Amino acid sequence: MTLLLGLPGCRRSCEQLAQGRDAAATAEACEREFLQQHQPRAAYLAVRALRSLHRADEVKRTVEWLRGTRYQAALSYALGLQAWARADGEQAEQLFTEGLSQAQREGLHEEAARNAQQLASWQWTEGRFQAALDSLAIALREVRQCDDPILQGLVDGQLADLLEEVGDVDGAGRALARVARRFRTQFPGGYAQVRLRQGALESSRGNPQLAALAFRETIQLATDAGLDPVTRSAHVNLARLSIDAKDWPGATLELERAAALPATDPYEDTFLNFTRAQLAAAQAQWAQAHRLAARELEARPVADWRWQLEALDADALEQLGQRPEATAAYVRATASVDALQQQLGAPGLRSGLLAERRRPFEALLALKVTQGDGRGAVAVMERLLERDFVQAMATTLQPSPPEPEADAARAQAWLASAGAIDAFEHGSARPPLELALAQLGDTEVVAFVVARGSLFRAHLKGAHLHFELLESDTQLRAQLGSLSAAPDSAQAAEALGEALWPDETLGERVTLVLDAGLANVSFAGLRHGGRWLVEDHVFTYAPSLTAVAALRQRSSRGQGVWLLGDPGGTLPGAKAEARSLAARAPQATLALGAQASVQVFRQACHAELLHLAAHSGLGPEGAFVELADDRVTAARVLQLGCGPETVSLASCASAVSGRRDGAQALADAFLAAGSRAVLATTRSVDDGAAAAVVDEVFQTVPAADLPLALARAQRRLLATQPRSVWEPFVVHGL
Repeated sequence: MTLLLGLPGCRRSCEQLAQGRDAAATAEACEREFLQQHQPRAAYLAVRALRSLHRADEVKRTVEWLRGTRYQAALSYALGLQAWARADGEQAEQLFTEGLSQAQREGLHEEAARNAQQLASWQWTEGRFQAALDSLAIALREVRQCDDPILQGLVDGQLADLLEEVGDVDGAGRALARVARRFRTQFPGGYAQVRLRQGALESSRGNPQLAALAFRETIQLATDAGLDPVTRSAHVNLARLSIDAKDWPGATLELERAAALPATDPYEDTFLNFTRAQLAAAQAQWAQAHRLAARELEARPVADWRWQLEALDADALEQLGQRPEATAAYVRATASVDALQQQLGAPGLRSGLLAERRRPFEALLALKVTQGDGRGAVAVMERLLERDFVQAMATTLQPSPPEPEADAARAQAWLASAGAIDAFEHGSARPPLELALAQLGDTEVVAFVVARGSLFRAHLKGAHLHFELLESDTQLRAQLGSLSAAPDSAQAAEALGEALWPDETLGERVTLVLDAGLANVSFAGLRHGGRWLVEDHVFTYAPSLTAVAALRQRSSRGQGVWLLGDPGGTLPGAKAEARSLAARAPQATLALGAQASVQVFRQACHAELLHLAAHSGLGPEGAFVELADDRVTAARVLQLGCGPETVSLASCASAVSGRRDGAQALADAFLAAGSRAVLATTRSVDDGAAAAVVDEVFQTVPAADLPLALARAQRRLLATQPRSVWEPFVVHGL
């Protein structure tokens, strides 16, 4: 017996136990081994085991054993968590940064991933989104080298949150799927939370059946795990699906089930009561909806809930006939949206959020017009137009392969684009609305905006301001469809022109600001009073009124003429077009075929004129122009800050913004990047026809007055060419 007791291996060592799943035995053995032998490795393994058992007090005690050892990164991580808990963010960030550096230096991938993940979380809460994604990218690289599926799941879960925040729903779905695979058997409570988030994601995607399946599975899993908050949230989400399906009894039952569970956070009660108010509003029980929303607003909810409650309360007040109170509530709702935008920064620009938060602005605009408050209506219209422009710009993400690191890189690229958008829309160069209106001077502007399913038109010039309701959005779509089906029909062009164009006499130069379904209409090709509008007017297009004022302040600064033609070798008309322009500008740089590369494009980003005679279109990544070696998307234009003074994009659909369907216009991307004027097209154009129009426009290279040059070219062509040849060409900018 004595000999047997002395055999090695009768008692498993700390290192051996750490390879298994018995964390309690590992913690005990490793702690004992450290106290006997003072090996830092044993102390570290004890800390890891205690951490997995969530024994915070014991971790706090044992992690001090790592001070001054190669495992100090674990101590920095623990101290960082403590600093965060006492709201000392500066100290927390410093400790996580030190821990990350220490772990990478020692090759401790798990500690590097933990510190990087927490660093990303802190940076995100501080609104430093680019830094957060940089840190998360490190966490993703490090965690792939760890044998810890729970930690891998936590990092992927954080990636899902960030991707959803910046509007990459597909990337968020992929990340959640990875978390689900890891948590399904090893972490049932975590898996329940993942299913809840997957349900919410499917709901936002418009898949109610898949969402309901996820929420029901969540309830079963969370109930078994004793996670009442998760169960409660799933019931409320099921109630929201029932409201959408007009299943009032089902919604009521789910809300009752949710209310039977205790709330652990004020957010949970806000979510429940907001959904109760939604149910009341859906059943036209407006007094009840008002009481519920008003009561919840008294509890001072966070900004993202406040605007929704204010908007719902405003709807109820309007239906109850209390218009002054409703107007005030809509004003508060829009102010809350603006405050939230400032708080979120670039991620708040994402398309889904903008579309959802548009509703109170539309309601306020309609009320202002009804009340005869033209000045107030213009102010709301401007906010809508700017948000609409940003929504289109927010879709410039380039698709990436379905790997975590690529998803993170995609989000980083989006943030870079969003920064350029934000600078153009809200930067120091953009004046406040009142100043912008003053700076417009005698600039004549006709603006269109869709609100609450109706089309409104504003006409501004100097002190003159007229705002009116035109027709329903449905009627507008029908007229647009008729013209699209017969692009050379003078009758269809007349019908749309008579519906849209003001009866009063307008000056020769008119700036158009277009919203929603009109964003891709070329007004030059509409008719009014038996004449083409281009016969009497010179048109330019801008995203908003303040954009017009900002563009007027831009000075001439470009140098050189760059002509890129037929990069793919399939557009002989484009090649001839570029050569023709080169003959009129002997000092121009001409790049044809394979020479028309991305590198040459980048060199031309500060030119006086950049002419691109190439194939362009709309792909999964949004609008693009095809160069010899790669596509240049709207996102890339923004990221490069490529803003030649004048840009000529005589290619297919280069002015298409598709603000309702999410496609981003190349033309507006160049404006946001710094250009003053962009010649572009509203739809596909024939190679030869484009060359003919460009030849007429650029009688001199560059054109001294691009909008006037285009109008004169179209006037010459309308006598000999059908509308479909010359009508698609427009100038964005001034």
